[in-house]
Amino acid sequence: MLLFNKHISHYNKKVPGMVFIHVPHFWNTSREFKGKLFFLLVILFGSLGLGPAWAEEAIQINLLDQATVNGDVIQLCQVAQISAPNKEEAQALGALEVGRAPLPGQSLYIHPARIEAILKPLMENGGHYQLIATAPVKVVRGHDTVSASQVRDAVAGYITAHAPWDKAQMKIRPISYDQDLIVPPGDAALEVEEPAHNDWMGAETFAVRIMVNGELARRAVVGVYIEVWQNVYVAAKPLGKNQPVNHEDIKVQRMDRAGLPANAIVREDQVVGLRANRSIAINTILREDQLEREPAVRKGDLIQVLAESSLLKITTQAVALESGCIGDRILLLNANSKKNIYGRVVDSQTVKVEY
Repeated sequence: MLLFNKHISHYNKKVPGMVFIHVPHFWNTSREFKGKLFFLLVILFGSLGLGPAWAEEAIQINLLDQATVNGDVIQLCQVAQISAPNKEEAQALGALEVGRAPLPGQSLYIHPARIEAILKPLMENGGHYQLIATAPVKVVRGHDTVSASQVRDAVAGYITAHAPWDKAQMKIRPISYDQDLIVPPGDAALEVEEPAHNDWMGAETFAVRIMVNGELARRAVVGVYIEVWQNVYVAAKPLGKNQPVNHEDIKVQRMDRAGLPANAIVREDQVVGLRANRSIAINTILREDQLEREPAVRKGDLIQVLAESSLLKITTQAVALESGCIGDRILLLNANSKKNIYGRVVDSQTVKVEY
């Protein structure tokens, strides 16, 4: 009787009729070792006379000319036709690992001498085999292809779905990515990752993860350029410093936002009625910092000062010590008391004192 025990580390006593085989840490060993051990046990049963007569008969192993594998390892059953007197023995032999598989889409050769080197130690206990081979076996790793167009479509679709712009104002320039990707066979899915700092305009880089059966198989990095078109206002003619801006002084142009300053004027009410605070050349993109409101009160103007409450209303005159637009708070000199006071501009002739 043959027993396998993964716990016994030494023999405390001999039991008649039993053979103990000790393999420390068996369950942590490689699949290749387990396969070899299992086949060795099958042969050993025959050599001890504890199995049927077929264990002593010759096993025929006929190597193929070419084989295709999909996993990371190559098993004997994948590169050979095995004929054995017993199904269990053929399965044990076929499960032997004879090498590592190439990368998806690539190939390698398994030489008969390698098969011989793996089988010979296993047959020293009485097994017999016949290896038939005319040439090395060409082993090809199965694969699928994710085309460059699939990657481009995934990125373009992601941008279209997630960009904050109106679809009418956004355009994705043709994506130049042209690399087909070889991946293991299975159900492939493409996952697009946007950059950490993404303005959704101009040049951007997106990462694409190719998942096969839920596992990461490949990565791709795809550069794109996103055009976002915006109406902006430019100077239709040269503008001088302090010149008021009217409708005829400006015009609209459609431009790519990636090349625009952050404070570009995009609405007419942001510019008409204001004045230039510097000289501005023709066709210059107008910015908020180039324009200012026209002062309703100018420094040195003699204006009426109004102070009132629910019970009292007082008016006097004052001299503006600084210019100000409607709503601005400016410094005044009271014409009667010669004291400085502050008031808020109501119009070009009136300043209201708050108290």
